[in-house]
Amino acid sequence: MEDSRYIKTGAGMEQKLILSEREAVLVLERISKIKDASMGNHSLRTGHYARLIAENIGMSEEEQDIIFHAAQIHDIGNVAISDKILFKPGKLTDEEFKIVMGHTIEGHRFLKDRENRYFKAASIIALTHHERLDGSGYPSGLSGDDIPMWGKIMAVVDVFDALTSKGPYREPWNIADAAALLIKNKGVLFEPRFVDIFTLKLDRVNEIRIGLSDSQL
Repeated sequence: MEDSRYIKTGAGMEQKLILSEREAVLVLERISKIKDASMGNHSLRTGHYARLIAENIGMSEEEQDIIFHAAQIHDIGNVAISDKILFKPGKLTDEEFKIVMGHTIEGHRFLKDRENRYFKAASIIALTHHERLDGSGYPSGLSGDDIPMWGKIMAVVDVFDALTSKGPYREPWNIADAAALLIKNKGVLFEPRFVDIFTLKLDRVNEIRIGLSDSQL
């Protein structure tokens, strides 16, 4: 018979490890937010949106927790981009845009080969959240099944939040128009089942958006 004291100790150690790993992610979340304060609550909203999709495709609670935290450091690679380029008040040159696109590779390089389970997931998300089903994305031009599931989820929620947030030179879209764009491009740019789930949950999405609006900062 197994010693129940050992089982409890083992579970406790596992819980401490998870908390320690989360704390490490929280540090990177803060670093990422300091680097680009203009993004407001973008990362936190996308974390909630990603978890919403994960929940509704039957991911375990542990996987939901992982994608929630990992999604929030999807742009950590921006710390390697010069402020002069990242915050340039105007259109980027082709060369500057190539440098900005490199935030995906830099984020992956920073996070890969770590034992932290959140970092492992975040490294995949960082590298692939700008890939598109038809191969038109970056940095690798992956298509279809070559794009990891977590990257596909992040692609949907990242674009939605970017559209529904105020940008330097544009007003935010309303959620209906942003959802319509996702639907129009499902099967082309975005994974259809993730778009379907997300757009069917717009009431919950809007609750998250309002509760974490940048005006709350």
